[in-house]
Amino acid sequence: MRRTAREIDQATQELAAQLGRWPTHKELALRLGLTPAELAEQRKSTGSRFVSLEQTLAERSGDGGSPHEPADEDQTGNPELAAEHSASMEVLRDVLRQLPARDRRILLMRYAEARPFHEIGAAMGLSESRVCQIHKRILSTLRRRISVAWGEAA
Repeated sequence: MRRTAREIDQATQELAAQLGRWPTHKELALRLGLTPAELAEQRKSTGSRFVSLEQTLAERSGDGGSPHEPADEDQTGNPELAAEHSASMEVLRDVLRQLPARDRRILLMRYAEARPFHEIGAAMGLSESRVCQIHKRILSTLRRRISVAWGEAA
């Protein structure tokens, strides 16, 4: 099962690098030589899933949220959730401010402008693969710093 999960994750990363975006379920199934139903079954059995940053922050806050809750849950009706969301966003803003300007620029182009890696590379004079490597490092740094910030806040 671990090998299968690694293959799914590797194929996902390779397709993301090629396409400049996350692959669809059908694209991933085609890459792996499976039907979409077979891929869904394999993901179910291996526990492979996509996770949103907001959901990860909510889980770290100790609310014990289910992994199947939507990341964009309406929090305005519940003051406690709204306060947690506000605190989470402030932590994220602080961590983003600490990043070097180049890293912030890459994140801005990738997420705010929805640009694929090859376009980011062209704009910054870097290869697509280098932008993908930098992006991976940035996300790792963000996860680590957010984790530390939550540890300090607790």
